[in-house]
Amino acid sequence: MKKFVQTLMMLFTGFIGGIAGALIFQPTPLLAAATESKPKPIQGVVDLANAKANRIAYLGPGQIGQGTFFLYDEKQNVRLQMGSYPGYKEKGQPLIGLHDREQRMRMLFRLYNSTDVPMLIFKDTYGRDRLVIGLHAGTQEPFIEFTDGNGISKRMVALP
Repeated sequence: MKKFVQTLMMLFTGFIGGIAGALIFQPTPLLAAATESKPKPIQGVVDLANAKANRIAYLGPGQIGQGTFFLYDEKQNVRLQMGSYPGYKEKGQPLIGLHDREQRMRMLFRLYNSTDVPMLIFKDTYGRDRLVIGLHAGTQEPFIEFTDGNGISKRMVALP
């Protein structure tokens, strides 16, 4: 009987200890709110370099303080650009640009107009738009347009 009482007391003590622990260590709303605070943002520029100290990436503010990201090749030439336009009419519209080995933008993916229609633009080595695939700003209908060597633009696909 003595062994039974000791076992019962041990179980009862463990049960009371478990309840006390749950009450003591229960997160309170005040504690939960304190742990959900936002981390302090890092300010400045992130400039990444490889083992040879050559720049391979840049992340920082652009001309108007927007986020800008560049990736560089082994010769430190810009190959990929992500950001948004700083200009008056296009200000804040996102873009992704792919550059050739001479750092000329050859392909551009962007949103256009106040309706933010998507556009994919292929450029020649002189920076002229040669092929544009996108949606019409007013109707949202797809189109494909190309510009020939004489600078004349023609619609290949245009829906009414």
